Amino acid sequence: MRSKFKHGVVFGVFDKFHQGHQFFLKKASEQIEKCTAIVARDAVVGILKNKKPGDSEQVRLANVLASGHITNAELGDEKTSAYDVIKRLQPNVICLGYDQKALEQDLRDKMNKGIIHIIPIFVIEAHQPERYHTSLLNDVGQET
Repeated sequence: MRSKFKHGVVFGVFDKFHQGHQFFLKKASEQIEKCTAIVARDAVVGILKNKKPGDSEQVRLANVLASGHITNAELGDEKTSAYDVIKRLQPNVICLGYDQKALEQDLRDKMNKGIIHIIPIFVIEAHQPERYHTSLLNDVGQET
């Protein structure tokens, strides 16, 4: 199967790495030849979710790299909505998860204002969100 896009990025916290994350990265990599995962910094997670992640940014980064579905992974910007990573990497597509609606809106706003270049965005469908969502796993313990 030939990838639809040459180089793209995915964004995520990837806390308590689970099968939903695996599904997301696999589906993204099927569409993107060179897929880079941008893992949210601990401080940014605190701002966005009003709580600390369960795993450190280094553990989350290592888990994403170990998934085998992406070409590269790196830590995201230290400031929310900066998108310096997009300016630096110059991807030709952004892939988001089904639950990243606020991020999608923020990205589109920044594109419309000319802060970042206009890039296609596509959204990956959910994989058993009633079972594999980090907030649920935090409530009941890690499932396999």
